[in-house]
Amino acid sequence: AHLMRAMLLDAARTPLVARRIPIPEPKPDEILLRVRCCGVCRTDLHVREGELTEPKLPLVLGHQIVGTVVALGNEVQSLVEGQRVGVPWLGRACGVCRACAAGSEDLCPEAPFTGYQIEGGYAEYGLAQHDTTVWREQLERVSERQARASHLIDQLLALALAVGLGARHLMRGALERRFSHHEQKPDQLSHL
Repeated sequence: AHLMRAMLLDAARTPLVARRIPIPEPKPDEILLRVRCCGVCRTDLHVREGELTEPKLPLVLGHQIVGTVVALGNEVQSLVEGQRVGVPWLGRACGVCRACAAGSEDLCPEAPFTGYQIEGGYAEYGLAQHDTTVWREQLERVSERQARASHLIDQLLALALAVGLGARHLMRGALERRFSHHEQKPDQLSHL
C-alpha cells in the first residue's frame, strides 16, 4: 500500500501525531485529492479539546481543504483528474430530509462532517464526496476576480471555506459579493 504523511488526533486533549498512513481509495461517489492547503479552524480546536464529543478517532482533522483531483470513484462524472476543488465542513448529506429539501444541507441530521467524522485535510491526500465539493468552474470565477497571483488562490479558497461559504454559496456567487464589496466584518470571521 502507498503511504502518505498525516497529522492524527488519537484522543481528545492530546497533541497531533505525525504518521504515515495508507492513501485512501475513493468509493464510487468520492474523489481522491492531493491536498494543496488546509485551513486551521477554531472547530478543529474544539474537536482536539474534546468540546465536540463524537469524533472518529484516530482522526485527521481539517475541513477547509483545497486540493487537486487525482482519482475518481467510478460513479463520478462531474469532475476530472487535475481539477482544483474545495472541500467544506459538510462531508455529505442525505438529500431527502426537510433541511436538505430546503437547501440547508449543513443542517441535515444525517450529515457527517469533514475533519470530525470523516478524515480531514491535515494530510497529503484526502477523500471527498464529489457533490459536496466546490469545483473548478466556481473556483476559476473566484480566482480570477479575487486573486491575481496563483499562489494566493488556494489560501483565498481555504479562507472562503473558513467563513462558511461552502459549495452552495459559491455556486450562487455569494463569495464574489462578500469579498468584492468588503462586506465581511471581523466579527463574522468567528469560524476561523
